[in-house]
Amino acid sequence: MAARLSQLGVPVKLAIGLDPTSRMTTTGHVDRYINYYIANGFGDPVDRGQSFSGVLQNVDLEHMSNVSHFNIDKNNVLQGMVIKDILAAASAAPTQARSTCNLHGGGKGCGSPKPGALTDGTVGSVGR
Repeated sequence: MAARLSQLGVPVKLAIGLDPTSRMTTTGHVDRYINYYIANGFGDPVDRGQSFSGVLQNVDLEHMSNVSHFNIDKNNVLQGMVIKDILAAASAAPTQARSTCNLHGGGKGCGSPKPGALTDGTVGSVGR
């Protein structure tokens, strides 16, 4: 969906994935893509596409024993993390979210650090 919005010229500040079950590649213009997945279950990390220039974070939740692929969307802790991500994106200026996020989800405009294991949190080029 984020790639299609990007094709239509709609800016996407934040996209969140919850435990995708097949290998995916980010594309398009998204300021920040967060993928919460469970490595010891059905989930997979998301790969960075060549045209993706935002912040990609793969957050492994396998240490959260009460979270599975079948209840990931119902977990109160994870719901709180997603809400913080949304509020941070909604309050951040478009360039602020890209330039000040650190690799662990912290920094101005990024919300609080995640309790999951950050397996990838690299920043692509910032040019627009």
